[in-house]
Amino acid sequence: MNILVSRTIQSGCLIVILSGLLAGCGAKQDGPQRFSVSGTVTYKGEPIPRGTVTISPNMAKGNEGPVGIAQIINGKYDTNASGAKSPIAGELLIQVDGYGPANPNEEVPTPLFKSYVLEMSLPEKSNVVDIVVPE
Repeated sequence: MNILVSRTIQSGCLIVILSGLLAGCGAKQDGPQRFSVSGTVTYKGEPIPRGTVTISPNMAKGNEGPVGIAQIINGKYDTNASGAKSPIAGELLIQVDGYGPANPNEEVPTPLFKSYVLEMSLPEKSNVVDIVVPE
């Protein structure tokens, strides 16, 4: 009986220790801290129907890290949306690619404009950045 009780206690302790280790691993942040960015995107005074906003570290200005990306839907984007990724803070390049309304007959969407890239410095906080793509 003593051997059975001892092994039960050992197994219980092992489970508690492993659970603690796994919980600690889950709480650890993967890579540098990211900050959400959201806003509107317009072209010729109108909301861009669909597209992407890609936010990359400006390596020419010494910033390195992961890229953020968000879909443009009816002129709005949010890096906290499902499937999106928030960027790091600092000196960044923001690229906008915009397309007209979805057309079931098109295999490849037709761009509304050439990719637009702007430089921006974002602080370490949630940011709202409204983007006006020039004509």
